[in-house]
Amino acid sequence: MSTERVFVVGGTGNVGKQVVKELVANKVPVTLFARNPDKVKDMFGASDLVSVVSGDYGDLAPVKQGILGHTRLFLLCSFGDSMVATKGTIAQYAFDAGVKQVVDISGTAVASAWRSNPLGYMHYLAEKRLVEELPRPKGVHVVTLRPGRFMSNTITHDRPYGNVLRDIVASDHGQAWISPDDIGGLAALILQDDISKHGDAVYELVGDVVTPEQRCALFEKVIGQPVTYQRVTPTENFATLQQQLGNFMPFSIILQIATSVDDHAAVSLGLPILLGRQPESLEEFLTKNKVAFQ
Repeated sequence: MSTERVFVVGGTGNVGKQVVKELVANKVPVTLFARNPDKVKDMFGASDLVSVVSGDYGDLAPVKQGILGHTRLFLLCSFGDSMVATKGTIAQYAFDAGVKQVVDISGTAVASAWRSNPLGYMHYLAEKRLVEELPRPKGVHVVTLRPGRFMSNTITHDRPYGNVLRDIVASDHGQAWISPDDIGGLAALILQDDISKHGDAVYELVGDVVTPEQRCALFEKVIGQPVTYQRVTPTENFATLQQQLGNFMPFSIILQIATSVDDHAAVSLGLPILLGRQPESLEEFLTKNKVAFQ
């Protein structure tokens, strides 16, 4: 069994569950901060390597005690007005508890022009809080992962409806995609590497660039039916996304998603080096999750 112990925030989502699975497969003990211990047991089984600290973002007090004795922290928080404060509080508890490495999930939008992108600005403030503002003991590092569009969005809202795929960009416009399994897989690797190897690195994660026209062709292969592309206006796209996401995402974030065009999308050249393999393509992701589109 590894001498490392990893505290995991966001361990039951698409990215976090991959982190947990890969760490456990390598005999690394993990502790999940989660609302529902039964859900954790259903996802990962009754393993001696998996523990749970019960709680939610509304009360972070259990984290302060629960993170004691851990050496590393995986930190993924859902979007919302409290995300920056939540990440800051959890990271401070980690630093105070002697955690030596934090792997933080941010996003490529953080590199947008100053305050031009509400999602990116939120990530920027969170990164700044963790890296510059909190008192951090010497030798403690924060590694930041900045993924592009999650391929899992194709299961929720970036998918065909009535065999029609709708988006706001031209049919030949490239869009940046990354598999949640690749994000989680890389995080798990970093959480097992020597801490000095990555230091305070920032890694942008784009595993595939695919146009809407190409996405239609991929969906056709997966579902076995013709899929056509319809370019819609940002206003139409916003109305659809607000109906789909409005119950759990702020207005400004939905507006940003609805109007995002992924200019200058490019595959991250260092990703195969970091992963030790080629990143998952969108075709591979859709094929693997074929049942979700039937």
